[in-house]
Amino acid sequence: MNYAPRQPFPVSDASPIISTAMNRSQLQLLFAGFALLVSTAVAAQADIEFDNIWIAEAPPGSQVMAAYMDIKNTGDRALQLSPPQSDDFKKIEFHRTFHENGMARMQQQSEIAIPAHETVKLEPGSYHMMLFNPARKLKAGDESTLIFQISNDNTIRITAVVKKAVFKQSGDHSDHSHH
Repeated sequence: MNYAPRQPFPVSDASPIISTAMNRSQLQLLFAGFALLVSTAVAAQADIEFDNIWIAEAPPGSQVMAAYMDIKNTGDRALQLSPPQSDDFKKIEFHRTFHENGMARMQQQSEIAIPAHETVKLEPGSYHMMLFNPARKLKAGDESTLIFQISNDNTIRITAVVKKAVFKQSGDHSDHSHH
């Protein structure tokens, strides 16, 4: 018995199915490209780690808060870190506390260098972030998202928890209300 295989569809109907198959191929290629981009970004972002992230609860009426964290560069090259942005604050700046003539003073820093394989601590009495004009009242237990643009063109979102501030050092200006 000679038997010719039957066409699964008439030739005239092939173009929509081929077109659908091409769309699937294109989507698979697009997805593979996107996955490669995401994995590259994640690998690049893996060069920096944030730990012990917190924001000091502000005293009543204060329009300035301070944030602290440990920033570790796990990569082989130094990174330049610019202040983050946040929907919760009008402006965020890096500051460094130093002592001059027996007085604690602060100086704004445009960015912070994170040397390769080192950790920079943002802590009371040293480097820290000033968070100006909160968009909402943040109290202990609240969270805020900070968005960093890293010098290697990656964006990293971190979550900072607001905590009641208990400072051990005198002169750390934890309320920053004089700014």
